[in-house]
Amino acid sequence: MKDTVRHKAMFYRTPAWLERLLPGVLWGETQPSNRVYLSFDDGPNPRSTMRVADVLRELNVRAAFFLRGDRCIHFPTVVERLARDGHSLGYHGWSHEPWIFPQRYRSEIDPDLLPQGLLYNLSSSPRLYRPPYGRFSPYALRWIRQHQGLMVLWRMHFRDWSQTFEVDQERHTLQGALRGGDLLLLHDHGRNSSTLPGLLHCLAETAREMNLELADFRTLLEKIR
Repeated sequence: MKDTVRHKAMFYRTPAWLERLLPGVLWGETQPSNRVYLSFDDGPNPRSTMRVADVLRELNVRAAFFLRGDRCIHFPTVVERLARDGHSLGYHGWSHEPWIFPQRYRSEIDPDLLPQGLLYNLSSSPRLYRPPYGRFSPYALRWIRQHQGLMVLWRMHFRDWSQTFEVDQERHTLQGALRGGDLLLLHDHGRNSSTLPGLLHCLAETAREMNLELADFRTLLEKIR
């Protein structure tokens, strides 16, 4: 599954028909709202994730981080920092392989295969999952639901990993694209560590100008309970 609606800027919006096609998946708020939520994929990274955490602390914002199992093993102190700061932690699979093939999806998405110390830091009520590239099979979605998990996707996907991504060229289009209730997808894998802090400040400024709030991701979870 891929986003199909592209703005002039380097981000995409998920089409409304896709949300209707996949009920029971969290895309953002379903009712009018002045809140916007942040989420990050592909960490933890000792440089980029820490810089993101510093900016979020400065902005007093708590986000959701969808973490790769193979990177959690190498950078457990980064995971612990995110948990201490009150961010919601979800699972992004073991090695960033799409959750498509039945013979592989369980080994990719079952966080119980992680060491208990890391498993403890993952959000557990409900346990949060996000598939790499947004690609998953019906089998994977059924497995997640059977294990009281929640599939979390997004409404707005930033191509902040692109080498041609520039915050300044995004600023003038953000105001026309950002909407209350949106869940935004960004990346903290490390290749964009120099531009990501500027993008976060740009999002915060744009939200204020639009009378929107960068809200605690846990508020979004409360809306579905």
